[in-house]
Amino acid sequence: MALEARFSPKRLIFVICIFLSAIFTDIFLVNITRTETYGLIGLISGSLILVLLGVVWLEYDRTTHKYSEEKFGNFCRIFIVFVAGCVIVTVCALMGLDVAPFSVISMAFSLITEPTTGVIFGTYFSFLYNSVVTMDYRYFILYLILVVVGAAVARLFADKDTIAGGGIIVICSYVLCCTVTQFVVQQRFGVLPVVYSMALGIVSVAFGLILGWYVTRFVDNRQQIQIQRLLDPNSKVCAAWKNHSPKQYKYCLKVAELAYEAAGYIGADAALAKAGGIFCRIGLMSGNELVKSNVEVGEHYNFPTNLIQLIYETADRSEFPTMKEAAIVIMADRCVRAFVKMETDDAKVGWNREIVLQQLFNNATTEGLLDACGISYKEYLSIKDSFSRKLGDL
Repeated sequence: MALEARFSPKRLIFVICIFLSAIFTDIFLVNITRTETYGLIGLISGSLILVLLGVVWLEYDRTTHKYSEEKFGNFCRIFIVFVAGCVIVTVCALMGLDVAPFSVISMAFSLITEPTTGVIFGTYFSFLYNSVVTMDYRYFILYLILVVVGAAVARLFADKDTIAGGGIIVICSYVLCCTVTQFVVQQRFGVLPVVYSMALGIVSVAFGLILGWYVTRFVDNRQQIQIQRLLDPNSKVCAAWKNHSPKQYKYCLKVAELAYEAAGYIGADAALAKAGGIFCRIGLMSGNELVKSNVEVGEHYNFPTNLIQLIYETADRSEFPTMKEAAIVIMADRCVRAFVKMETDDAKVGWNREIVLQQLFNNATTEGLLDACGISYKEYLSIKDSFSRKLGDL
């Protein structure tokens, strides 16, 4: 489901800073290397085209994934890695090195975003370094190979079963590519280039391990930590929601309990589903237009991005949800609403709960509610079975 692309002045500031950092690095490297180039304007133009391509790709990822994955929209972290890449390239240029650890830069961008971003920004730094230091297309080809290797291997560092193989690939690619390039360009082959390239490979592996640990420990788990804090009944947003409408808050708690068990039953994110149940109507604090106000209130209370996406999808009835947790919350909301109505409507007191539940799930299947989010038939039956057991306790 497509969430409206929202303009963010803060994000724009970071994008501008990325471009300014690129321009400053271009000018600084040309001055310190004292290298004759075809012209500073040409170098800056070529560099900025690559940076622009990277930013456009980041925006494409952000608008594609919307609020479901935080990393695609966190330009602050992307800016920090970009500046770190500028520093690495500048230090290597000052030391007069023929080869910089471009796999390190590519890994950094790949781990915090995705491999294509790593390749694009790695190409920018490769182009810049080749233009002001080596000015040899054969070295540039070497740089691009190392960039692609770094991007391709980055994901392996998050998997304990493949981390050793990934490290060997990085080191071997550095030794092979660097020594072959040195021999082709300088017509010499010795022990020093091998040791030098192996050192670069080890640096890349070590950096990949450290950054992989950081991403797994802090970046990927950050949303889960935020959600756990929001689920605390004493949290600021829970208190505000309860004070605004105790009746709605109590109702949403029932939806949350139902969604929590069902999500855990099929292996979905149970905590996210529970938070989605509690805050699926949080927009009522701002207005009656839930599609818009759910997002506004969520942003006001700094909800994690996947939770904002979920409460948006639960409120938008024009399209089907793309998240399993959102589909579960919608079904839980329908079931709780139907069963509350049964309890208050004398004409329906005699209705069989199982028949009502089956009818609700039949309706969801008929309208295609569960199709876009990828819930299988087996998961569909598991959710219905979970609802059947849990509804009797609510």
